Amino acid sequence: SLELASEALSIVQRRFYEDYPEHEMEKKYGFATPSTMKPTQVECARGALNQIPPWTTISGDVRLSPFYDPVEVMKAVDGYLKEINDDIESVPTRGPCSKYTLEGDDVDIKRGKVEFTWTDDVSSVRLMEGIACDLNSPGLKALMDATKEVKGSAKPYAITGSLPLVRQMKDA
Repeated sequence: SLELASEALSIVQRRFYEDYPEHEMEKKYGFATPSTMKPTQVECARGALNQIPPWTTISGDVRLSPFYDPVEVMKAVDGYLKEINDDIESVPTRGPCSKYTLEGDDVDIKRGKVEFTWTDDVSSVRLMEGIACDLNSPGLKALMDATKEVKGSAKPYAITGSLPLVRQMKDA
């Protein structure tokens, strides 16, 4: 399961970065990073060192700039996983004894499977969408002027993260 999880994650990340590359507006808004999908934790069934674990969990984080729709990203990632599971034999293996399908009457699990669980549902994700502020707004000008007055200079920048409900208030 460790090998399958690693290879599947590699495929999903590659597809994510192909489909959601650095957006042309990110430079204009001073984003420090583009949208990212990063694994942050790995856990698997514990056993002896010579045992292949029956399950592996990789947890992580997706950060999107506000120029991509998070619900569309969720659908795309779910689609990547469906394609992997539909054609598990095409997932790269590591060596001649590495495979994700097994045969035999004594085998409990005949086919590897990749599952993906989102920690939030669509409605919760909509509450956490990012925003791109109006760079010509009086509010931003006032913040810039006040920052310059106190600190001597001001250079706007942006980061990916969540601002609960702010996008909905902006769009209202």
